[in-house]
Amino acid sequence: SNGARDVSLYAETFDGIVGVARSVDGVKYQVSWVEDVATAASGERPIKLFDEAGYAALRKAQRGNEDTATVQPVATINLYHPGAYRGPWVQSETMAILAAIFIYYYALSQKNKLMA
Repeated sequence: SNGARDVSLYAETFDGIVGVARSVDGVKYQVSWVEDVATAASGERPIKLFDEAGYAALRKAQRGNEDTATVQPVATINLYHPGAYRGPWVQSETMAILAAIFIYYYALSQKNKLMA
């Protein structure tokens, strides 16, 4: 930490540019965005942080249809997102039906062995 306080930051995420929230004391920052759970990709996600000058240069590059990769961020944070839980591979109802069929078949085959 270089002791900088009350710096306005902007974050470039996959969803676009968002403002970075700052705590009341100006020491902590938070980036947040909303994404649909069903379409949220897993893996490493870079989040580029820009100060006001970098944000202005980034917006200028976007308006001029220039390459935004030439604008250097203040910092880049790599966020690992493990992905959303999408449920079990096999539903419990399916397993219960398969178990019931297996138990019925086993009981029927044992009955037929005893009767023979």
